[in-house]
Amino acid sequence: MRYALIKFRVYLLGEQTFAVYTDHASLRMAMKSPHLSQRMARWLSFFAEYNFVVHYKPGKNNILADALSRRPDYDPWRLTRHQNIPDDEDDDDDCATCVTLASTPQCQAPFCRCVSKLLRVRGR
Repeated sequence: MRYALIKFRVYLLGEQTFAVYTDHASLRMAMKSPHLSQRMARWLSFFAEYNFVVHYKPGKNNILADALSRRPDYDPWRLTRHQNIPDDEDDDDDCATCVTLASTPQCQAPFCRCVSKLLRVRGR
């Protein structure tokens, strides 16, 4: 929510009230609570610049916002993009040379390693 407020700040600042629909119920309660921690007070001071009303919408009903996170077939840890990388590295002469050099024990670049036929630079 903070990212969206910063991103669209120019359009949202002003006297016109806008609605925020969120599945974060504690945000709505924090806006009404007289007793806040320092962290919550800091967050609410940021939100105080904007003129908005918070509407709670349970995550199960918030279909558009949770489309990706609630997909049963969505697995963020699956490496579908990386499956073709070893083949592409073999086709690229420069990459193939780097993979060969990084695979040898005498590699002079300690930040490069070859793991499962993938060239890793600084652990990535």
